[in-house]
Amino acid sequence: MRALRTFICRLTALARSRKHDREIDDEIASHLGEATDEYVARGHSREDARFLAVRDFGGITQAKQIHREVRSLTWPEDVRQDVKYAVRRAIKEPGVTLVAVVTLALGIGVTTATFSVVNAVLLKSLPYPEPDRLVVLYSQTASWQKMSSSYANFLDWARENRSFSN
Repeated sequence: MRALRTFICRLTALARSRKHDREIDDEIASHLGEATDEYVARGHSREDARFLAVRDFGGITQAKQIHREVRSLTWPEDVRQDVKYAVRRAIKEPGVTLVAVVTLALGIGVTTATFSVVNAVLLKSLPYPEPDRLVVLYSQTASWQKMSSSYANFLDWARENRSFSN
């Protein structure tokens, strides 16, 4: 239940990300302002105090990113950025894009054809009842090891059959 609540909170935070970004900016500015005032009270100049406050705080951008990751889902934004980058690169280098598309098309085509053959030959059962009981009969002569039989031989075998059900 808690995981569902966390997911819903992060999903709603995704819709209000600009508001949350302004809030975190205000929070960081407030924190830096207080730290700067402390350094000024210790006798540092305003510029030095601001520099020391920022140094003590650490990376502002990293703090914002950590806050974003904690409060919301980051993958939709990551996917959007990745798609934008991919489109820009595809437009900038059409030769590479063409090679990639042709390679994917060939790979998908070969995979589909291979699966169709394997499915038809190996996976799909024969359209007969009890296909595992089917047999193949051949004729044999002195000159040929195996050869197909004539229809007349088939009729003779069917008439004289005592081993097979049909």
